[in-house]
Amino acid sequence: MRQVHCNECGKYTSTIPKYKNHPRGIHEVYFKCDHCFWHYTVAVTNNRARKLQRIMKQKGIQYIGEEYVALDPETGEDVLIKKSKEQIELDEIMDRLKFNMINYGVADI
Repeated sequence: MRQVHCNECGKYTSTIPKYKNHPRGIHEVYFKCDHCFWHYTVAVTNNRARKLQRIMKQKGIQYIGEEYVALDPETGEDVLIKKSKEQIELDEIMDRLKFNMINYGVADI
């Protein structure tokens, strides 16, 4: 659990993740400020995003900063690679869902 600075009330609050299921297979991860109860959306996923996350996990691709580490099957060593096509699509989907959830209250517009 991390302590973060709330943008609304200016106090430090804990980041205990909470999960909410929305219609049409949308899942939201968020936390609320302990003092002013401001809602901070951390991530929003749909079925396609979760499928891409599973594919990346099966391929052994992990996010590290702007580069990714994957296990080379021939040498067995970790290799730095650029974003995979799955990660690019996942980033686009999750950014769109989060933007819509925050601004319109509905993720899949």
